[in-house]
Amino acid sequence: MFDHNGHLTDEGLILLIDGEASHASADEALAHCAECLACRSRRTQLEQALATFADLYSSTINPQILEPGLERRAELRAQLATASPKPPAAWLGRLAQSRGYLFSAMAILVFTILALSRTNTFIQNRLPSAQTALRLLPDRALTPGAIQAVDLTEVCLTQPEDLDPAVPLSVRKTVFQEYGMNVAKDNDYQVDYLINPQLGGTRDIRNLWPEPYGSTVWNAHAKDALEDRLQHMVCNRQIDLASAQREIATDWITAYKKYFHADNPA
Repeated sequence: MFDHNGHLTDEGLILLIDGEASHASADEALAHCAECLACRSRRTQLEQALATFADLYSSTINPQILEPGLERRAELRAQLATASPKPPAAWLGRLAQSRGYLFSAMAILVFTILALSRTNTFIQNRLPSAQTALRLLPDRALTPGAIQAVDLTEVCLTQPEDLDPAVPLSVRKTVFQEYGMNVAKDNDYQVDYLINPQLGGTRDIRNLWPEPYGSTVWNAHAKDALEDRLQHMVCNRQIDLASAQREIATDWITAYKKYFHADNPA
């Protein structure tokens, strides 16, 4: 159900929407959608496309083929009783007309899905503002976080200038490519450590993601403030290192609100 970037495929989303996915696959897909804004948006787009097709089918095709009620059934029985081996021309014409409606509706559905797909690709690859909205939290499939063994002495001796060691240009380019952000401006984003080095985070690509500098209050500057707060709390024995690592890797925005007691950054 997932593509090579860790996102749900259209086929997987349609199976989920139609209720045809297995329980395990549906649970996994729903959990992923809860964390991935891109997949939630795509699911909504497909639901709208399918709803449009269902409305079109109900208003055009269905009345031509199925007229509910006993009266219609009786009429069909009478037609079958008197029917000759060769179907009447009128019946053939009506069948052809119904098939025409069906083909038209299917064509509309296909074009709608293609248009949505192109729109989604355009948003992800061409509009930095939309990319910013999608990158407040990293993609867990691409950036789960990576740590190395450290003790409190190392953590507490880390100096401010060592907070974010420079990431090589080649690694930054790879991170942008993995996130489908080949056209993103490098100075609009910081390739940031999900678990920062002063908490034991490494330069492993699984611990790096493109974080916006601006365009949102939940940016690199807010996360830097959280990193300082967590390091201070760890060194003062207010929170253990493993908990700090887990919370910043799981949802750094929720951690910020928790430890700063604020709904938005100062």
